[in-house]
Amino acid sequence: MAEGRWSWREAAAHIMITLIPEQQQDVAQRFQALATRWIATTRYRSNTQALRNHPVYQELVALGEPVVPLILMELGRQLTVSWFVVLTGITGENPVPPALAGQVDATARAWIDWGRQRGYAV
Repeated sequence: MAEGRWSWREAAAHIMITLIPEQQQDVAQRFQALATRWIATTRYRSNTQALRNHPVYQELVALGEPVVPLILMELGRQLTVSWFVVLTGITGENPVPPALAGQVDATARAWIDWGRQRGYAV
């Protein structure tokens, strides 16, 4: 862990305790491949319905809860609005107060705080 942050592998190992190590590694590797595609594909898109219909979104959501800490870490490293949609799709939650809607930095902080409150390594 460098400077209080975990690598995606460390976060995966910390949170995915119900998965055997091979499964943890598989999920983390699958996430990294999808994350790269997701960021490249959604860089200039903001239509949430279009994002939800995208095949990479569907694959990320299908990975489920084990990738939540990995997404939160990505948010901490690089603000990408499209992660908010994926987090909501996986968790069914939206911790962002209406007053902060549209404020990307504040939205990211709200999600990261949400994750910390639930014990995710962020």
